Amino acid sequence: MSLTQAQKTPIKHAAEKLGLKTLDAYNGFHMAHIDSIAIGDIIYKDPIAFVFDPLTQEKTLEQRDGVIGIDFIRRMGEICIDARAKELIFPISNIKTIQHIHNIRLENGRKLFIESNDKSGNLKLLLSTGEMETYSLQPYYEKHSDKFADENMILQNKGSNVQNIDDVLRVPDIKLCSAGHYVTLSNARIEKNENRYGIDGVLGMDFINRFNRVTLDFNNMSISMD
Repeated sequence: MSLTQAQKTPIKHAAEKLGLKTLDAYNGFHMAHIDSIAIGDIIYKDPIAFVFDPLTQEKTLEQRDGVIGIDFIRRMGEICIDARAKELIFPISNIKTIQHIHNIRLENGRKLFIESNDKSGNLKLLLSTGEMETYSLQPYYEKHSDKFADENMILQNKGSNVQNIDDVLRVPDIKLCSAGHYVTLSNARIEKNENRYGIDGVLGMDFINRFNRVTLDFNNMSISMD
């Protein structure tokens, strides 16, 4: 599941296996009509999905046939990710919480950001369950360049996407606060020359898996973690 995709996303090999007919390309991406998708007891009818080649989705979850997009999640209103039980829970009625705090926001209807900060001030962090590992980008690096210059950093070549081995750094740890929870990310990755939408970084599944349960409430634009 990815909370950063606007549509359901079958991978190309799965689309071919299902016999999906590809529609006209949209912004360079092919699309397909799906009669229905069954997710547990939920039937989602007539979605239009992007069709991606597997090679275009590096750094995301491997061995998958498709991605559940944020358009579906928003229709449900609320979703609970139970990392320990490895379950996604769509409650019949919203889970009762003591207080709803508006600590998430959507940009362009599909990019989900979680309220975050550190000693430098506010951080713009994208929440993406399609990413295995949390990583920081150029804006974050520039805010903390003095700190990293004094630390023992390891250069890491992440593959063909890197033009220079200096593009990716590993630092001992990064400390931040997201939705009121203080987190220390060990052996943290920084892509110091990559600027994506001007954001500071991406929170991946390694962040989600720190908690027993993460509940996203799109009706109240809040996230709670325990």
